[in-house]
Parts: sequence; C-alpha cells; structure tokens
Amino acid sequence: MYSYQEIIEKFLQFFRQYFSTFVAFLTGFFSGFLVFLLLYSFSMIRTFNKKKNIKETKNNNFSKKDMLELIEKKQKKFQEENQKKNDDYFLHLFQNCQELILEISSKFYPDSSFPYLELTLDEVLILVQYIHDRVDELFNKKILFLFRRITLKKIILLRKSILEKKYIQKYKKTNKVLSRISNVVNVINPFHWTKKIFFKLFYNKILTKIGDTIILILGEEIYKIYSKTIFKSELNLNDLMEEIEKELNENKNNKN
Repeated sequence: MYSYQEIIEKFLQFFRQYFSTFVAFLTGFFSGFLVFLLLYSFSMIRTFNKKKNIKETKNNNFSKKDMLELIEKKQKKFQEENQKKNDDYFLHLFQNCQELILEISSKFYPDSSFPYLELTLDEVLILVQYIHDRVDELFNKKILFLFRRITLKKIILLRKSILEKKYIQKYKKTNKVLSRISNVVNVINPFHWTKKIFFKLFYNKILTKIGDTIILILGEEIYKIYSKTIFKSELNLNDLMEEIEKELNENKNNKN
C-alpha cells in the first residue's frame, strides 16, 4: 500500500518522464489540424471565386432607366409617408425597400409566384456583400460617421425626446392660456430654438437623405443581380455629403 506522499512522487516522476512527449504530440496534432483547416478554407474560397452559380434571367426588357424611375418613385413615396407620420421612419424605409425588391424581381421573373426567391445562394451572397460594401462606404463619410456609434434604440429615443409631439398637442388643446404663455417664453428660450433647429436639420434633412440613399443602393444592387449586369452607381457619395452640408448651411443662414 503506497502512502499519499509516495503516490504524489510517482505521479510527478511519470509526469516529468512523459511530459515532453505529450506536449510534442499535442503540438503536432493541433498544428496538423490548423494546416488542414487553412487548406480547406483556401480551397473553398478558390472554388467560390472560380465558380459562381449564376442563374439566367427570364426577362431582360427592364432597362436601367426603368429601374431608376422605379427607385425615384419609391424615394418620393418614402418621403411623403415620413412627412405624414414621421414616428415610423424605419417602418417606412423597410416597407419601401421590401416593395422595391418585389417590383424589380417581378420585372425579371413575371411568371414566378415568388420572384424575389429566383436567386441562387451564390447570387444572394454576392448581393449581400455588395450592399454591405456600399452602405459601409456611405456611413464612412463625415457627419454620417457619427451614426456608426449610435444604436437604433438611442436614435429613436432621442427623436422622441426632442419631438414630444403628442404631449405638446394635448397640452395646447387642454390649456390655451398656458400654451400662449409657453409660446412667448419659447421665443426667448435658446434651448427651445436649439431643439427645434436640431430636429429640423438633423432628422428632416440627414435621415431623409440616408433613407433615400439606402433605397437607391438597394435598388441598384437588386437590379444588377437580377439583370446580371454591372454598372457604375448613379450616386456619388461625395456629392451627397456636399448636398447635405449645403442644406445645413442654408438653414443656418436662414435662421440667422
């Protein structure tokens, strides 16, 4: 019967004797696995790049001009909906993008029950990558870069806290006297004007431009993937930012 101390000594002796062999075995095993994983990944990437499964389109009569007209129509619809009910910005944007995808895909597959599903997996991956790259480029521009650090929740909460539209309307209806007094106070209240100018410039201008741009990007990329053509974007992001800055400066000058 071995004592506790003898068991510990024998274990340490065994550990010292076979430790280097065990480490070498594990090192070789994981190195081989890593090399195999890298080779497999490289092979998959090469296969994907060399051989993309592109499905032929059923109809090529939908022209680039038609596509741009359809995009412009959706942009105007988005702007009108946002003006009527500006609390549902993201819902309006999503619905118009969804309609745009369905209408463009229907032009190329008019007989299909699900035209938006007439894409191969390779085409979907390409489409997602193209849209990601262009939206990423959009939000890398100055001014818009700030949005990358803000969650959607914070944007919505900030918007509601600035607007407070429903509460203001109820307040004015129930108490006209206090409402008039409040209006007089607001005239000399710098915070009121700062809040009002910020809302008008920040949301009505910049967010609308962002929504229009996303609709355009989505429409162009959807058209390219369904028509199997590649053309240069009609939107210059530098021009977009110059337009936004120009509108901001014009509004500031008008206030002054």
